Amino acid sequence: MKFIYLPGNGKVNESELREFVRMLEDHNQKVAGHQYLHWADESLSFDEESELEILKEEFNDEEYVVLGKSIGTYLAVKVAEKLKEKVKFVVLMGIPTGIGEDKTSQYSKILSELDCPIYVIQNDKDPYGVLDDMRKVMEGVDYNEIVMEADNHIYMYADEVENILINAGILESL
Repeated sequence: MKFIYLPGNGKVNESELREFVRMLEDHNQKVAGHQYLHWADESLSFDEESELEILKEEFNDEEYVVLGKSIGTYLAVKVAEKLKEKVKFVVLMGIPTGIGEDKTSQYSKILSELDCPIYVIQNDKDPYGVLDDMRKVMEGVDYNEIVMEADNHIYMYADEVENILINAGILESL
């Protein structure tokens, strides 16, 4: 099994990325922790197609657990679309609801076609993903919702995700 972690857009998300990669590596898992092109070259901006092209290098015949935070949730959905039956588990954190209907409509369209557990962790007062709007984005998807009490877009929930994955039998207790 291989894990793909797709962080939020800004380099400020690098600490969350490191926290999730560390947690998964502690479980001796193979992890592709994605760092966006514009993190290394500030003259660039987020470009979905370029990021997906780089991510293709991580794809092979393995099974996958796909995790995403913020705009990384959108990329996670697009990765799941490309890998379909190879995706065995999805965890989305902080779904941004103001990224345009062309993108948000992809969540329910693609995720409703997956045959795997899907978890969404959303802060109850996330300024980038109002809880009721997130639920509209996920309409028609069979998913497990975890609402955290927080009024920010910070998702340092590696321990919570670790517990989800242990309870699902994806990870073993340490």
